[in-house]
Amino acid sequence: MSCIVNDQKLLQFTNNVFQSFSVSEADAQSCADNFVTADMRSIPSHGVARLQRYVDGMKDGVILPLAGPEVVLDSASNATEYGHAGLGQVVGSFSTKPAIEKAKKSESRHRRRAQQQPLRHCRLLFADDFIDRLKNLQKADGQNRVFIHGEKEYEKYEQYKKEGMPLQDKVCASLKAIGEERGISFKL
Repeated sequence: MSCIVNDQKLLQFTNNVFQSFSVSEADAQSCADNFVTADMRSIPSHGVARLQRYVDGMKDGVILPLAGPEVVLDSASNATEYGHAGLGQVVGSFSTKPAIEKAKKSESRHRRRAQQQPLRHCRLLFADDFIDRLKNLQKADGQNRVFIHGEKEYEKYEQYKKEGMPLQDKVCASLKAIGEERGISFKL
């Protein structure tokens, strides 16, 4: 059995739960978006089913919702951050942004050395051609199409946007209990 929920209402509910622990609006949004997006892409093991674990962790002091991550070691190509038992989504975002910037700088240095801009364009054209050829391969018995990586998840996401997203009844019951405990309405 399952209940059907609206993703935007679930996002707001989850955000409100985090804010009820004095998490900043931006950090609460990051966590809520992470959970709801996982469910929208049919990855429930990383979705709102985890919210009870986070609530318990914040109540018990295992997760410190106001802890800020910090860089403890930094160089041109890598960095080490310490999360101080903070929210994983916040620490992950904090760590990812500088890593992307470091990669861009590194790529820029390599690109200047290689001077191979036409090659990059050629790779993109090859990828499109490869996907077209892949999708036109003979289908497996009982199948009517070939899927590429992420295609099924994208289609589920679009379906859930239109029709609502199913959650297991026990997850809905857990969310309702969290809402009651934190004084947050659970009408999804």
